[in-house]
Amino acid sequence: MIAIALAKEPNPAVPLSRARGTHCSFMGEARQGRTTQIHVDRLSCPLARYYFGMPKPTLERAGRALRAWGDMDDASLAGLYLESGRRMEDAGPYIIYFPYPSGDLKPDVLVRVGTPGELAPIVHEHTRTTGERLVASISVLGAACGECTVYPLVTGRANVSLGCKRCRPAMQLDDSQLLLAAPRGTAIFDILAGPA
Repeated sequence: MIAIALAKEPNPAVPLSRARGTHCSFMGEARQGRTTQIHVDRLSCPLARYYFGMPKPTLERAGRALRAWGDMDDASLAGLYLESGRRMEDAGPYIIYFPYPSGDLKPDVLVRVGTPGELAPIVHEHTRTTGERLVASISVLGAACGECTVYPLVTGRANVSLGCKRCRPAMQLDDSQLLLAAPRGTAIFDILAGPA
């Protein structure tokens, strides 16, 4: 399972990487068992930088990236999409990506990769024990950064994502796999985390 933690100061127990990369590629590394800590300015993807609340890119520049990638046809649609999503106001500025569990590291978000058959029992346990439905925000754009990290952190709610054309290869997802993300402090996070 992939874990993500945000911090105001670097965690001295985890080396600070100077590598640049996408949020989803760092999540892919965690899925492969590696722990990486970065400063948010090391994110190379304009969509992730936008979602994490960085001053650059602006909404217009993030929209240009969506159009350049072929994800949106025009500027007004790109703007509508970006404005309908969630954006952090005060992220990090340090992000730790790690496999869960991992020593004393405490995740802010857990992301489980699985098939519908593997994720359905988790969502069922959540519904059975809380009486709540899982309401998802899905767009197939900005899946790892927007749908599986920022949305859960900003809303305090779990989310399901189908992945996007950039995160699926970066995270080595096969065609049958989805993402289930839950922020700390929710019943579904506790189900994912397992017994304390």
